[in-house]
Amino acid sequence: MVFSNRISRKIRPLSQKETDKLIEELGGKEKFLAEFERHRKDFEFLNSHCKELKEKYPDYWVAVHYEKVVGVNKDFFTLLSELAKEGVPRNEAIIWFLDTNPKPLILSTQGVAA
Repeated sequence: MVFSNRISRKIRPLSQKETDKLIEELGGKEKFLAEFERHRKDFEFLNSHCKELKEKYPDYWVAVHYEKVVGVNKDFFTLLSELAKEGVPRNEAIIWFLDTNPKPLILSTQGVAA
């Protein structure tokens, strides 16, 4: 497991002790693995339905939870509000922008340029 510090942007591997502590804070190994698997399935769902979702909702934000589309909106913050009203925790939903005109990114050791 790796850790990225948003301020310094440095990535470093976590020690086994730090990893164990983090997993415990997340509810233990079994809960962590179950959540990881659920997120993996949600990403697979999104990936396998991406083309049809882009056709139906071009340039919208889409939220997926338990392999179902649970929210769609042009505005990201409105989507977050709608998810909260529906009782969908935003930290559990996969939220993705269905960009019909993606811009290439140039990655460098200095950061990301669009």
